[in-house]
Amino acid sequence: MKKLFFLIAILAFVSPCFAKPIRIMVYGDSLSWGFIPNEGRPSERYPVDSRWPDVLQKELGSDYEVINESLNGRTTDASDNQLAGAGLDGSAYLPAAITSHHPVDLVIIMVGGNDLKAAYNRTPFRIALGAGHLIDICNTIGGGLGTTYKSPKVLLIHSHPIGILVKAQKKMVGMVL
Repeated sequence: MKKLFFLIAILAFVSPCFAKPIRIMVYGDSLSWGFIPNEGRPSERYPVDSRWPDVLQKELGSDYEVINESLNGRTTDASDNQLAGAGLDGSAYLPAAITSHHPVDLVIIMVGGNDLKAAYNRTPFRIALGAGHLIDICNTIGGGLGTTYKSPKVLLIHSHPIGILVKAQKKMVGMVL
């Protein structure tokens, strides 16, 4: 909950830079999508009022529009050969996501956990490079297709301290976050 309040404080600080409503796109994985893990049966989503992007929307109020552009299994920039065509490579889909929601004032990026899957063989440093790639896309996209919109601001969030990620990497085999 402290993290949510910190995020709200940051948004309150930068909000005078934007026109109303301030449009925030959350670009995440299953933690933002609302995935409920169910062993041996199809997964479900948490109710809307329990997913953190929707809680953020409620807390920020009507001067903000929070767009939840999240997908189970999304990575920073790794392709998943087992799920080809699923759009899990975050860097491949991010430009289309931003362009389809223009104008976007802020992109909150919260991915990287799925990069720990053993199949990707990624180090924390390589995951950080992938996150940097996503930030670069946001900073350079501009208006996208034939518009004059400015590139959105970017806030990168990770759900786990990096030391925990190294330990989790050793345990993660085929899991999807």
